[in-house]
Amino acid sequence: MPINWTIGPSLVLIRVRGFAAYNLKETIAQIIGSPLFKPSKSLLLDRSGATDEPSSTEVRARAQEIKALLVSRCAVVVAPKSYNLGRMLREFLESEGIRSEVFTDAAEAERWLSVEEANAKAV
Repeated sequence: MPINWTIGPSLVLIRVRGFAAYNLKETIAQIIGSPLFKPSKSLLLDRSGATDEPSSTEVRARAQEIKALLVSRCAVVVAPKSYNLGRMLREFLESEGIRSEVFTDAAEAERWLSVEEANAKAV
């Protein structure tokens, strides 16, 4: 199951495709170990191509793993059929202190993160 990640100037992107029985903790360790990584970036977690349906326990664990990235915002992109799963992840992320929203369109998610970043800089 492919999982790809990139670090851009204003966000970290994690893209999950296929069956997502992946080790998010390992992926996050790789991201944190990158010389390009800086805390307080936004995260775009694109699960729109994932085919798994993790349990609520697994979703909670993923939210706790995402917290290790020290991001303040997370946009979660899901396929329409997985929207409720995305909402569950959003709730767990919010409980970890990470502002988050769920989207079915990656471009819309990126726009939301851009607005959130601009609002954070204005404060």
